[in-house]
Amino acid sequence: MVTVDGLAMTVRAPPDPSLIDLRERPCLERRIDRSTRWVHDACQPMFLLQGPDGSRCAMQSSAQIVGSTLAYEDLPDLGSRLNLPQGWSFSVSTLDQQLIYPSDGQAVIIQDDLRNAYQKLP
Repeated sequence: MVTVDGLAMTVRAPPDPSLIDLRERPCLERRIDRSTRWVHDACQPMFLLQGPDGSRCAMQSSAQIVGSTLAYEDLPDLGSRLNLPQGWSFSVSTLDQQLIYPSDGQAVIIQDDLRNAYQKLP
Protein backbone atom coordinates (compact mmCIF):
# COMPACT_ATOMS: atom_id res chain seq x y z
CA MET A 1 0.00 0.00 0.00
CA VAL A 2 1.24 3.46 -0.92
CA THR A 3 -0.26 6.75 0.18
CA VAL A 4 -0.22 9.68 -2.25
CA ASP A 5 -1.59 13.00 -0.97
CA GLY A 6 -3.62 11.10 1.61
CA LEU A 7 -5.05 8.65 -0.93
CA ALA A 8 -4.25 4.98 -0.28
CA MET A 9 -3.17 3.14 -3.43
CA THR A 10 -2.03 -0.39 -4.15
CA VAL A 11 1.02 -0.94 -6.36
CA ARG A 12 -0.15 -3.20 -9.19
CA ALA A 13 2.48 -2.80 -11.92
CA PRO A 14 5.67 -1.08 -10.84
CA PRO A 15 7.61 0.54 -13.71
CA ASP A 16 10.24 -1.59 -15.38
CA PRO A 17 13.59 0.14 -14.73
CA SER A 18 14.96 -1.14 -18.04
CA LEU A 19 12.43 1.02 -19.90
CA ILE A 20 14.29 4.15 -18.79
CA ASP A 21 16.73 3.43 -21.63
CA LEU A 22 13.90 3.93 -24.11
CA ARG A 23 13.71 7.57 -23.07
CA GLU A 24 17.44 8.13 -22.81
CA ARG A 25 18.60 6.14 -25.86
CA PRO A 26 16.44 6.44 -28.97
CA CYS A 27 16.30 3.48 -31.35
CA LEU A 28 17.16 0.95 -28.65
CA GLU A 29 15.47 -2.35 -29.50
CA ARG A 30 13.21 -3.92 -26.90
CA ARG A 31 11.45 -7.26 -27.21
CA ILE A 32 7.98 -7.36 -25.75
CA ASP A 33 5.50 -10.18 -25.40
CA ARG A 34 2.80 -9.57 -27.98
CA SER A 35 0.61 -11.66 -30.24
CA THR A 36 -1.00 -9.31 -32.72
CA ARG A 37 -1.72 -8.95 -36.39
CA TRP A 38 -0.78 -5.46 -37.56
CA VAL A 39 -2.44 -4.20 -40.76
CA HIS A 40 -1.31 -1.22 -42.82
CA ASP A 41 -3.72 -0.19 -45.57
CA ALA A 42 -2.68 0.41 -49.16
CA CYS A 43 -2.36 4.01 -50.36
CA GLN A 44 -1.73 5.27 -46.81
CA PRO A 45 1.60 6.76 -45.74
CA MET A 46 3.84 4.54 -43.66
CA PHE A 47 6.36 6.34 -41.45
CA LEU A 48 9.57 4.35 -41.19
CA LEU A 49 12.85 4.32 -39.35
CA GLN A 50 15.70 2.48 -41.03
CA GLY A 51 18.58 1.17 -38.97
CA PRO A 52 22.24 1.07 -39.92
CA ASP A 53 21.85 -2.67 -40.64
CA GLY A 54 19.05 -2.02 -43.16
CA SER A 55 16.26 -3.12 -40.80
CA ARG A 56 13.04 -1.13 -41.00
CA CYS A 57 10.57 -0.21 -38.29
CA ALA A 58 7.06 1.10 -38.96
CA MET A 59 5.48 3.76 -36.75
CA GLN A 60 2.67 2.39 -34.62
CA SER A 61 1.92 5.47 -32.59
CA SER A 62 2.95 9.09 -32.47
CA ALA A 63 3.35 10.86 -29.16
CA GLN A 64 2.98 14.35 -27.79
CA ILE A 65 5.16 13.61 -24.77
CA VAL A 66 8.18 15.56 -25.99
CA GLY A 67 6.78 17.29 -29.08
CA SER A 68 3.55 18.55 -27.51
CA THR A 69 2.41 20.15 -30.77
CA LEU A 70 3.10 17.13 -32.99
CA ALA A 71 0.06 16.43 -35.20
CA TYR A 72 -0.59 13.78 -37.83
CA GLU A 73 -0.11 16.40 -40.55
CA ASP A 74 3.47 16.94 -39.27
CA LEU A 75 4.53 13.31 -39.64
CA PRO A 76 5.69 13.41 -43.29
CA ASP A 77 8.33 15.99 -42.25
CA LEU A 78 9.15 14.35 -38.92
CA GLY A 79 12.66 13.44 -40.06
CA SER A 80 13.73 17.09 -39.82
CA ARG A 81 12.71 17.17 -36.14
CA LEU A 82 14.34 13.91 -35.06
CA ASN A 83 17.78 13.57 -33.54
CA LEU A 84 18.49 9.95 -34.43
CA PRO A 85 21.63 7.97 -33.63
CA GLN A 86 24.25 7.74 -36.35
CA GLY A 87 23.21 5.42 -39.18
CA TRP A 88 19.46 5.76 -38.55
CA SER A 89 17.13 7.56 -40.97
CA PHE A 90 13.45 8.46 -41.27
CA SER A 91 11.38 8.07 -44.43
CA VAL A 92 7.81 7.95 -45.64
CA SER A 93 6.53 5.27 -47.99
CA THR A 94 3.11 4.70 -49.54
CA LEU A 95 2.25 1.08 -50.16
CA ASP A 96 0.60 -0.20 -53.33
CA GLN A 97 -1.08 -3.00 -51.42
CA GLN A 98 -2.10 -3.78 -47.88
CA LEU A 99 0.66 -4.99 -45.58
CA ILE A 100 -0.12 -7.49 -42.84
CA TYR A 101 2.53 -8.56 -40.39
CA PRO A 102 2.04 -10.59 -37.24
CA SER A 103 3.98 -10.71 -34.05
CA ASP A 104 3.51 -14.26 -32.89
CA GLY A 105 4.51 -14.05 -29.26
CA GLN A 106 7.12 -11.28 -29.44
CA ALA A 107 7.63 -7.96 -31.18
CA VAL A 108 10.66 -5.68 -31.42
CA ILE A 109 9.74 -2.12 -30.47
CA ILE A 110 11.82 1.05 -30.59
CA GLN A 111 11.16 4.72 -29.93
CA ASP A 112 12.64 7.79 -31.56
CA ASP A 113 13.85 10.72 -29.47
CA LEU A 114 10.33 12.23 -29.46
CA ARG A 115 9.02 8.92 -28.05
CA ASN A 116 7.04 7.90 -31.11
CA ALA A 117 6.80 4.10 -31.14
CA TYR A 118 7.76 1.78 -34.01
CA GLN A 119 7.62 -1.96 -34.56
CA LYS A 120 10.39 -3.76 -36.45
CA LEU A 121 9.20 -5.23 -39.73
CA PRO A 122 9.97 -8.87 -40.52
